[in-house]
Amino acid sequence: MKFFLITIVVLICLGCTSENKVENVVDKSTESNKVENVVDKSTENNARETCEDIELIAGVIMENRQYGTPMSKAMLILNKTDDEQFKQVLEKIIISAYEMPKFSTEANKQEAITDFKEAYFLGCYKDMIE
Repeated sequence: MKFFLITIVVLICLGCTSENKVENVVDKSTESNKVENVVDKSTENNARETCEDIELIAGVIMENRQYGTPMSKAMLILNKTDDEQFKQVLEKIIISAYEMPKFSTEANKQEAITDFKEAYFLGCYKDMIE
């Protein structure tokens, strides 16, 4: 499942070509380190690790939204999985990201990305511990 999640994140990143900024999503050292750390972890997830994966995915989706990837292109990723539960989670994240405004300044974009992924981590973690 970990490998599958990372594959989805990478496909989302690589599928984006709207602006030069989007190409930097994969190259950012913080995102690369997160991806490497997720791949290195065992396939057994606890609540925190699962929610960290969701946070990573939500951050990448929102980053793509902020840098101009069309929603129609983001939705294509749903065709890459047969797991209906995972597909529903991805669809919810994508729809939520595209309901949010797209900002023009770098500071506002970064704030939107951070707020969005942290909200998904919090929601996921609360659901896992209840």
